[in-house]
Amino acid sequence: MHAAGAGAPRRLSEGQTLKVQTSAGSAAHIRPGLVLLAGPLAEFPIRPAEWAFIVAADGGARHALAQGVLPDHVIGDFDSMAPEDERRLAAAGVPVTRLPREKDLTDGEAAVRWAIEGGAADFVVIAGGLGGRFDHALGSVILLEQLSRAGLGGYVTDGRQRVYLLRNGLQIPGKPGDQVSIIPLTSAVSGVTVRGVRWPLRDATLLASSTLTVSNEFVAGTASFSLRSGRAVVVHVPRLDGGRASVG
Repeated sequence: MHAAGAGAPRRLSEGQTLKVQTSAGSAAHIRPGLVLLAGPLAEFPIRPAEWAFIVAADGGARHALAQGVLPDHVIGDFDSMAPEDERRLAAAGVPVTRLPREKDLTDGEAAVRWAIEGGAADFVVIAGGLGGRFDHALGSVILLEQLSRAGLGGYVTDGRQRVYLLRNGLQIPGKPGDQVSIIPLTSAVSGVTVRGVRWPLRDATLLASSTLTVSNEFVAGTASFSLRSGRAVVVHVPRLDGGRASVG
């Protein structure tokens, strides 16, 4: 079982740009935590040494167990966990928080709250949060707002594409040809500036009813995004070797 590291994480302040690293452990100032949800998750090796903690929401524990990894904590109502996985966790003594089936939040939200309240990381990856049911995927994406309000960075992933909250400034790594889209969450998003892409923007206003910023492309190793008001999500879809995006 992997234990959380020592030391106080650095939280993002209002107006600060989030600079995302290429890999989980590539920067000392970002100590990532991992939240595992029960959705599809492909090409996502789980290496305990790279994470401050690993918390699984119910059936999300299977992603860790399939790779021979024990999560630090499992939380949920256990309606989506296979009985054999539950027995493995119990035999290994993994701490469990059982929730009632009738409740006012999802197991995923409970796991994200656990990650925030633990205070062991300043960046949280929510893996297994896309694909499957659309309402569950959308619910996972809006959990990024909880991370943001707590001063934490993060993204949601299915192992290929990544979804980030654009709150102030954001810099993400990629490769030329990667697809990237901006989707407004509010009726209008103003002061949008985008660099490092095929179709850059400067101080633009985006409307929630427009698809103007869907399927842009990286032209360099980093793309940067900023806004003045409103909220949006940035969706990054890496390019495959064959020259097309890996999904969609």
